[in-house]
This record gives sequence, structure tokens and C-alpha cells, in this order.
Amino acid sequence: LQLAQFFVDPSWVPNSFLLSDLPTHRIFFMWVAGPMVDVLGFYWTAAIGRAVLILIMVPALVRIFKTIPLSNAKWLILFQMVLLTNQSYFGQEWIFLAFEPKTLAYAALLWALVFFQDKKWWPMVILLALATYFHILVGLLSSVAFLGTQVLFEYKSKRFWAAAGLWIFMVLPFVWWIKSGLTPPTGLSPSEDWIYTQYRNPHHTAPFADMDIFYGKYLLGIVLVTLLITFLVRNFSRIEAYGRPMRTLIVLTLCSSIGALLLAYVDSEGHLMKYYPFRLQVWGVFFGLPLVFVSLTKWLK
Repeated sequence: LQLAQFFVDPSWVPNSFLLSDLPTHRIFFMWVAGPMVDVLGFYWTAAIGRAVLILIMVPALVRIFKTIPLSNAKWLILFQMVLLTNQSYFGQEWIFLAFEPKTLAYAALLWALVFFQDKKWWPMVILLALATYFHILVGLLSSVAFLGTQVLFEYKSKRFWAAAGLWIFMVLPFVWWIKSGLTPPTGLSPSEDWIYTQYRNPHHTAPFADMDIFYGKYLLGIVLVTLLITFLVRNFSRIEAYGRPMRTLIVLTLCSSIGALLLAYVDSEGHLMKYYPFRLQVWGVFFGLPLVFVSLTKWLK
């Protein structure tokens, strides 16, 4: 929100080095939040923004979770004790927390997931593009995951491929515009990517930067994700909730986080890890855990 305030009013903190970052990948959020902060202030902008996000996200979640047989009381326990505190097991990605570009992207992605389940490709790709406009990394990675999963099931569908082509048409100019506006520094030692991933954000991007970080921030999460993958794969055919494409998406996004560990091991400079590949895990954890919860409640009866 500080960046949004500076975007609409550069005199707020004159000549600020930290706030004068180019708004490229945040430009749509700046257009939404900047005038709000300027008029309402930070507190009310954050409060109203979060309230609006809740109103947008909750109906989407109801649609997505409708095939899971849990009572309202059990859903309340699941959300409070698990989903809102552990939205990912390592990499520290989250869907629900603050009012910022990423959460607006996730709001669009949740509705894209509704249409993913309903096989309504046109609204799905429009929302995937909108999510990319709000947060390019969240939107792009999730779009690739959604579309890539559906390719496994809809590779013969001309309508699906046409919609995928529309997504490319909507997203490529935005990606090109952002790339053209970035001028990374050269000649740094260590490199800019190393500083960003290994020094500034190891909890997000560098599990092997330091063994204390690995044991403290990653190891338990890796074990939990592995257990979750094992459960879902072993019970894949017996699980009736969501539908086969959605269950496949859950497993693939969880497996992608394990694959990203291998990438982190070889990418010691952070050239690829700076794109936050662990964040896809949030889809598998958030929508995979209810399946485990249903199985546990049946077992306890």
C-alpha cells in the first residue's frame, strides 16, 4: 500500500529510493489501491480491501468445495486450525492474508478454478489473464498449472485450444511490456539473483542457502508434502470429490514443489528460483488437505 500511495502522490516521500520502484507488474493494483489510499488512508483501504476480497473469494470456495461431504462445523475447524495457518508447508506461500497484488490475483484464480472444474474455458482463461495482470508470477505459474493439467484431459478439444490461444494473446503483450521495462544491474558480485534469493528471501527461494534454514523452514514441510502426495496418489481412484482434473492438479502442484527442491539444489545463483516455484504448492495443500480431513473423519466414525 505504501507503493500505491507513492504511485499517486510522489510528494508523499520525496525522492524515495525504496518507493520509486517501477510499477510495471503492480500497475493494475496501483490503479485500484492508489486512489483508495490517497482518499481513505492505509487503515480503511486495508480493511475495505480485505472485506471485498472475502466477498469475492468465499462464493468461489463454496462452489469448489461443494462436492466434499463435511458439515459446517467441521469446515470451521478445518479452516481455523489448518487452512488459514498452513496454506503451504514450505516456501511460505499464502492465498489469504493481506490486501495486495497477490491476493487480488488469487481471488481471480479461485474463480478461474471454479470454471476449471465446470470446463468453461472462456471465462477461465479471461480470469487467468486478469490474475496475471494483478501479479505476473502468481498468475503465470498458476495459469501454466491450470492449462497444463487440462491439456492431459482436453487435448482433443478445439474449444479448449482456442481458449488457451486467447490466454496467450492476452498475456504475451503484458509480459513483453514488463520485460522491456526491466533493466537489471550488471557486473555485481555476488549476482543480483543470488542476493535476492540466497540472502534476502531464503525462506521463499533458497532451502539450501544455510542448513539452519533448511532444518528450520523446510524439512518438516518437505516431509508433510511427501506424506500428502503419498496419500493422494494411493487413494486417487477412491476419492470422489472435485473430479479427476482437479485431483490431478492437486497432485501435480504438490509434486512441482518437490521438483523445485531439485532445481534449488542446482540453481545456486537463483537465476530460476527468483520466480518462486514453490508457490504452486499452495494449490495442492489448500485443496488437498480437505480430502485427508474427510478420510480421517470417516476413519474415526
